[in-house]
Amino acid sequence: MDTTLRHRQGAPRPAAGEPPATSPAPPAGDPSWPRLVAGLAEELQQGDWSYPWQLAPGVGARCSAPSARSLAWTFAATIERPCRDALLLDTEPSALVLGAGDGPLAHWLLDWGAEQVVAWESAGTGLDRARQIREQLGLAERRLSFHSGAEAPSGSFTVVVIAPAATTDPAPRAAALAAARDLCAIAAPGEDADRVARAGVKAGISPIELIQPPRYAHPAYVLGERVTLIGSPAVAA
Repeated sequence: MDTTLRHRQGAPRPAAGEPPATSPAPPAGDPSWPRLVAGLAEELQQGDWSYPWQLAPGVGARCSAPSARSLAWTFAATIERPCRDALLLDTEPSALVLGAGDGPLAHWLLDWGAEQVVAWESAGTGLDRARQIREQLGLAERRLSFHSGAEAPSGSFTVVVIAPAATTDPAPRAAALAAARDLCAIAAPGEDADRVARAGVKAGISPIELIQPPRYAHPAYVLGERVTLIGSPAVAA
């Protein structure tokens, strides 16, 4: 699977396993290090990111969870092909991400063919960082926008992705499911798979399938502690 973010040189490349050693911010006055957008160096110094971004050789975010890269890679590898296919077939390919975090899934969806991605977090956690990453990578807000609040953004999207970090509040999830035109991909705890699938059917997503994880998947997906569900809106008879 090629999930390299090709928007700009130096964008992150997901890979299974632990992230390489990085320095959180460039030494002051060192011209050999890349120039970072306002505020990003300070954020990198703070650490505790949800995803180990690699912004340039030797410059990246330190992650609070050592397995975060592998977890993100597993979910992305599982949904990449169906998302690519759905986006390719749409004349106006777009995507909605519920549970955006620092934004890696939103960037991957752009790489997979979306012309516009809307990303949402219920409490706005990490969205300031996500906006800084967007600016650092030179992406326009019209292509990639980040939102927060009690309600998920309304509209119609080719692909809707409900990420592992998405809120457990059923209202935004139901609204997001209803916004899918062609495909919905959902990450869920294994014990909640049946309940989440029923909620998808209630929102008009049918059939819903359990998708097997790829080789070298994170153990949480191999053991069924996390699952990935894929479905499409039901076609009216």
